[in-house]
Amino acid sequence: MTGHNYNIRNYRSDDLDECVELWLIEGQDQTGHFISSQIIESQLIKPDFPAQETVLVAEKDGTIIGCLNITPEIAVKRAIINCIVHPNHRRQGVATALINEATKQITDMEATVAATEVLEQNIAAKNLLTKLGFAAIRDFVQLQQALDTRTTEIANTELNIGHLNAGEENILTDLQNHAFAEHWGFSPNTTGQITHWLNQSDSSLKHVIMAFDGDTPVGYCWTNTTPENNPATGKKHGRIHMLGVHSDYRGKGVGRTVLIAGMAFLHDRDIDIVEITADGENKIAIGLYESVGFEKRALSQCYERSLG
Repeated sequence: MTGHNYNIRNYRSDDLDECVELWLIEGQDQTGHFISSQIIESQLIKPDFPAQETVLVAEKDGTIIGCLNITPEIAVKRAIINCIVHPNHRRQGVATALINEATKQITDMEATVAATEVLEQNIAAKNLLTKLGFAAIRDFVQLQQALDTRTTEIANTELNIGHLNAGEENILTDLQNHAFAEHWGFSPNTTGQITHWLNQSDSSLKHVIMAFDGDTPVGYCWTNTTPENNPATGKKHGRIHMLGVHSDYRGKGVGRTVLIAGMAFLHDRDIDIVEITADGENKIAIGLYESVGFEKRALSQCYERSLG
């Protein structure tokens, strides 16, 4: 697809470095979180879908000026899109062309919904999405707190707390799928997907704190870290990537226990600021995070477009 002297095409393997550099210009993802080159690469190179089928680029005079990443969630017939355009080429229809081409390819994947997430204050992106037929359907709260001291609180002493061990990836997969089965927007994961994310540079088996009641896995806190300082703050940021509790153990302090253990793990790895995202309608989760010191930093919104 061509227009305005640029060409929209599928990703090629030799595009990786250019795509990564393009995302690094922004320095953050669509919800304002710092991203490293390793994180970007892991998002583009997926375990189940070749990048040649899920990444689009806009090219002008041999230079990549835009990139759109599609993350298919076939189990729920949805695909997540994230788009970046070089600052010098914005307001020239590049994002529109990338998104329009992406929706065609998403339909070919038998997905019926395209979705993306943007910060509430990103008016330009929100206006473009609305123009292209997307609608805001859900709010997400971005929270963070400084890890100045290491908490010693233990919320539930009856649980066995430790790290995920090799060979337990299926246990984490089953627990996560169960814990989030009724949560809005969740797409079940495979053990292969979980293993892929555990093997990325910002994660490992030790990054996952597990809670067991005897031999029964009842909760977990999955953390992420990046080795680089966030240029915006000059500090090292970490994330609570996922936190889940088995439905039979909710209301018993399991979530608080694994959350505090995860924060202690991040503190011990010299993380200065920890971030977490919560569904805006999940008041229980937000209340938990605020009770241990998290404060609301920003609001992001999920936009969806039906392709049926």
